[in-house]
Amino acid sequence: MAQPTKTVAQFMSENFSKSAKAISERLNTEEYNEFTSEAKEASDRIEALQDGNAKLKADYEAELARANTAEGKITELQGKVDKLTTDATSLQETNTKLQSWYDQQESAINNAKSKEEAGSKAGMPDRISKLAANHPDRMAYDRVMANQAKRS
Repeated sequence: MAQPTKTVAQFMSENFSKSAKAISERLNTEEYNEFTSEAKEASDRIEALQDGNAKLKADYEAELARANTAEGKITELQGKVDKLTTDATSLQETNTKLQSWYDQQESAINNAKSKEEAGSKAGMPDRISKLAANHPDRMAYDRVMANQAKRS
């Protein structure tokens, strides 16, 4: 926003308050007019610089606000990253435990001498092992185990 333009007399009185009268008295009319012209140009440049400074200050404040918003989002995202890292570590630990259990079961099945021995050594649940061989749950369990054996 441009400030109101000042007259040369106002500019002189504001910026050369002690010497304005002496300058106007010592210079002839032509020199004084040249001096006031140069003073007017200087005044115009100062006003342009002030306008530029105001624009720069507004830009600075806008960028500062953006930076503060970005810092807040970074903090928020860092919290989410930390939680996801913790979750990933927990899942890796669970995966390691499950892989170990699977490897033990697979080893027991491979080392078993009979289907019945394979069922008990492979960790067949007691509830299933107590069922008759033609019981639907036992048959389903046997099919699942057979499919797993075919895949490996």
